[in-house]
Amino acid sequence: MSAYPGKTTDLVGILADGRIMAYAQSDEVVIPIGGGTMHTIITIPHLKRVEYVIEMEMNLDPLIAAQWSDKVILGNTVGVTIYAASAGATVVLDAIAVGPP
Repeated sequence: MSAYPGKTTDLVGILADGRIMAYAQSDEVVIPIGGGTMHTIITIPHLKRVEYVIEMEMNLDPLIAAQWSDKVILGNTVGVTIYAASAGATVVLDAIAVGPP
């Protein structure tokens, strides 16, 4: 069960050194008319802090030209900038990260 209603979070595994690998989703972000730059934050509640992000995936509905960059890690959150060329798409980011429990 998610610690944040409406978001999916999960414990992926425990590494040999005791650190945790965990998964979380961002809130839905809707690209405004004319496209542009949007910011979103992924909170990973299973971790005290994110040491590094193993993988990030961007889910788009409908599929448009978009990319993410400018990843910033602060505590157990990962901030990301989304650049999109089209309006009206819904974007959700998924992340798998490693850190202490």
